[in-house]
Amino acid sequence: MADKQVKDYDKFNLRFPDGMREAIAERAKRNGRSMNSEIIQILQDAIEGSSELSKRLNLVGFIRGDREIRDLEDNASKLALYIDHRTQEFKQILLEDLKLLLNHD
Repeated sequence: MADKQVKDYDKFNLRFPDGMREAIAERAKRNGRSMNSEIIQILQDAIEGSSELSKRLNLVGFIRGDREIRDLEDNASKLALYIDHRTQEFKQILLEDLKLLLNHD
C-alpha cells in the first residue's frame, strides 16, 4: 500500500446510517488509525473472517463425517460379530441334528 500515492487508490463514496460515522471515528481513535484506515481494516477483517469461517465450517463437517464413519465402522463390526455368533449357533444346531439323524438310522 505504501508504494501508491493516495490519488492512485480506488475511491468509493459511502453513505453512513445515522451514528455510524461517529462510531467508526471513535473506533479509529481507540485503535490509533484514521477513519479510512479503520474502515479498510474492518473490511479486511470481514473478508478474511468469512474465509476463516468457511474453513472452520468445512473442518467441522469433515470431523462430523469422520465421526459418522467411525460409528458406521463400529456398527459394522458389531453386526459382523453378531452374524458370526449366530452362524456358529446355526452350525452347532445342524451338527446336532445330523448326529441325531445318523444315529437314528
